Amino acid sequence: MGEEEFIDNALLIDHYSSSGEVLVEEPFRRTAIYFPVEMYFVHNKIESWSTKWIFLRIFSFVCFLVTVLSLVGSLEGIISEKLS
Repeated sequence: MGEEEFIDNALLIDHYSSSGEVLVEEPFRRTAIYFPVEMYFVHNKIESWSTKWIFLRIFSFVCFLVTVLSLVGSLEGIISEKLS
């Protein structure tokens, strides 16, 4: 494999990596954070507006914000790549 072919493959993988992040971020957050927290509430019968409920809701919301920011960053990377 020549150096040029290696660079072409690396750029191709980088492009698909950025595109793949957009497709994976939200489903990952739902399955890794949101659903387990909701199941914990139901399973342990956590009352609404209790301290534990509030902290877990804040945690879930912060994870949502991180997901949204990473989605925006991925989209910005894809758009800037297309425009340059």
